[in-house]
Amino acid sequence: MNDKPLLNDSTEGIDWPDWGKFRIDVIIDGDQICIQVSYETQQGKFCAKVEDSCASTSSVKLFDVGGFKVYLRSVEICYTSKDKYAKGQVWVEKSPFKTKLGEFTFEL
Repeated sequence: MNDKPLLNDSTEGIDWPDWGKFRIDVIIDGDQICIQVSYETQQGKFCAKVEDSCASTSSVKLFDVGGFKVYLRSVEICYTSKDKYAKGQVWVEKSPFKTKLGEFTFEL
């Protein structure tokens, strides 16, 4: 994991959340696969029902922490006979600025 945001749009003065303190888990819950993101005391998740298929979404807001909105972008969950994975990006926003903190990929 990187200690600094991967993408920074001229926001040098903003103290972004520490990517190293984020925890990302993939959980199989019945017929759904969930990506759960935790930071300090906050937690949020995105779940998709994928039975021999793939699901994707462009952006999902998870929670607010310290004046920042934390969300997932470019999420894709696949669970087919050929592919079994979950991947995406964690972004934070402090209006009007936003930055990508990191990416993840899990083989299921």
